[in-house]
Amino acid sequence: MKYSKLFATTLFVGVSALALTSCNNDTAGVIFYSSAGDKNVPLLQGVVDKFNETSEYKVTIENPGGGYDGVKEAVIADITAGTVPAIAYCYPDHVAEYLEAGVVIDLNTYINDPEIGYTADEIADFIPGYWNEGWQAFGGTSSSDPMYTVPLSKSTEVMYYNITALEAIVKENVGLTQEMLDNIDNWTWDEFWSVCRAIEKSSYGNKWVPMGYDSVDNWFITLCEQYGYDYTSATAPHYLFNNSDTVKMLTELKALFEEGLFTTQDIYGGYTSGLFTAERNVDNPQATEACVFSIGSSAGASHQVPKNDLFEVGVTSIPQVEPDNKKSINQGPSLVLFDLGDSEEANAKERAAWLFVKELLEPEFQAQFSRNSGYLPVRLSAQNVADYSSWLDSDDPIAQTIKYALGNFESYFVSPAFSGSNKARSEVGNALNAVLTDNKTPEEALQDAYDLCNF
Repeated sequence: MKYSKLFATTLFVGVSALALTSCNNDTAGVIFYSSAGDKNVPLLQGVVDKFNETSEYKVTIENPGGGYDGVKEAVIADITAGTVPAIAYCYPDHVAEYLEAGVVIDLNTYINDPEIGYTADEIADFIPGYWNEGWQAFGGTSSSDPMYTVPLSKSTEVMYYNITALEAIVKENVGLTQEMLDNIDNWTWDEFWSVCRAIEKSSYGNKWVPMGYDSVDNWFITLCEQYGYDYTSATAPHYLFNNSDTVKMLTELKALFEEGLFTTQDIYGGYTSGLFTAERNVDNPQATEACVFSIGSSAGASHQVPKNDLFEVGVTSIPQVEPDNKKSINQGPSLVLFDLGDSEEANAKERAAWLFVKELLEPEFQAQFSRNSGYLPVRLSAQNVADYSSWLDSDDPIAQTIKYALGNFESYFVSPAFSGSNKARSEVGNALNAVLTDNKTPEEALQDAYDLCNF
């Protein structure tokens, strides 16, 4: 077996160690649990069909339903039953739970294999933040530590903005200058909030909220990363977010919210792209509400485009604490491989699973998948694929978003992953919401979040 065993203690209560470490699944082929949407399944199936032409062990895609969480639930159910798929879509939070059962392969076994692994130059072709997630998220300090995932397709958060509205506001002379607007790629949060106040003073301020932020979870985590505040740790004690720094952070966000400078997906009741693309501009002053800035996933660019070219859309970095040291969250699915047992056939299937995964990571497929899905490719050389390169240079808003995000790949950061990290992520978001809308003090909200994580 090729993994570092961490036997289950509480996650899989009642399952014997034998069941957890004998997941041989010899009667099946290479089962691949995927949550890819209908749009992307044909691309994946094309790789499967080509691979199966020459492989003794045939890959079969199965979608358990329920998205990424559905895949996680299916894997946990399989582990409880004493079996596992060969490959699965994953997030680091999910893998941290699988590690408790001791069924995850350390991929360095294959990566460093002189015959079927990757050379140093090939590894360097992966976007570092995406590749390093495979060891870094689990508390590793270098690439020699266990590598539990490889990236499949990724995204980050970006800020979409209404160029038409901002240029009109500059002309109103209410606090936004053209020089400030030209420097939008390097705005600090303080500069950003000053622009939001200018919007409030402008003719757009009647029913417009300046900014909509989709994920309060991401916002809390990203601000902690940008400011250097404690959030979580891969090693115990895990939950560090209940501290004086985050109390101050939530206090400041509450004040900004009371100024009317932003809303969120939870408060608005839907993705804030709906506010961003609302049919309101200088020629339509009676529309009910809209926003000038929308912060959301780079993979959601298609939802940030208004109908009928209502206004011109720009894309840039989210505001930063230190623009010279940008921090943007690392998102999107990776792949995890499972130990199928000790038999010769199990080992052969694991090898076949790895070879199939390598096909998904080829630059040509990465370019094709990125263009089709809106996610970022994980290989830098995907940008050299001719058709993809031409598309990135087009006016397509999805292409413009991907190109911008690829140009800022050095800013991507990885949050610690451990059994409970997904809970921490949800609870800090709940804490932010509670401060904004439930009249809880930051101290109360953070203490509640901490207590729930430790329950």
